[in-house]
Amino acid sequence: MYISVFQTAGVPEWSKGQGLGVLTGIPSTKKPCDAGLRAFESLPLHYALFGCVVYMKIVAFTGMPCSGKTEAVEIAKALGIPVIRMGDMVWEEVKNQGLELNDENVGAIANMMRKEHGRNIWARRTVDKIKSLNLANIIVVDGIRNIEEVNLFKKELSNDFVIIAITASHELRKKRALSRGRKDDSNDIKDIEERDKREVGWGIGDVIALADIVISNERDIDEFRIRVKQVLQKL
Repeated sequence: MYISVFQTAGVPEWSKGQGLGVLTGIPSTKKPCDAGLRAFESLPLHYALFGCVVYMKIVAFTGMPCSGKTEAVEIAKALGIPVIRMGDMVWEEVKNQGLELNDENVGAIANMMRKEHGRNIWARRTVDKIKSLNLANIIVVDGIRNIEEVNLFKKELSNDFVIIAITASHELRKKRALSRGRKDDSNDIKDIEERDKREVGWGIGDVIALADIVISNERDIDEFRIRVKQVLQKL
């Protein structure tokens, strides 16, 4: 949705519709009236220029561990789409607490903070990060794990929110987990199974079920990349 507020015969003019706008907008000599400013300030948009078209689309990647979200994120980056990884907020907290960056500590901190500060704690920190940056009209958020996070992003940033679920079979994800070698990965099957249980407990299954788009990552990696690129280019 894009919204513009202009002084028109002393009355705010609200223009709403679907389509691609630009965050910085097009400079205008029209001046918003006080009523328009008050109405505009109530909107959950952090970065806006009055007299300009304001628009933000959020694309959220979700999926079980090792389903292919990281690969999808790399494709988004290659297309020039800014990417915010929610897991980075957890990694930062782990480092701030002086802990080693591994699967056990990352999982423990993520879980503890959700219990102490609410299920959307990492979404709140991600929103703060997004608001501190000068981002484009479309961004990708990687790592949505529960409905509370989805609701917070919609409330604080934009209702134009598209969930893309990346799926892969349990056995295939296990094979990838054993070979991926990321800092917070484990090569112990028990740890991998425990991570799956943890993610399900956080509510990721509900987010996957609500996905607007589902992309399977079961076969050829090039086929997967083409499909992700096609989807992102159409948004």
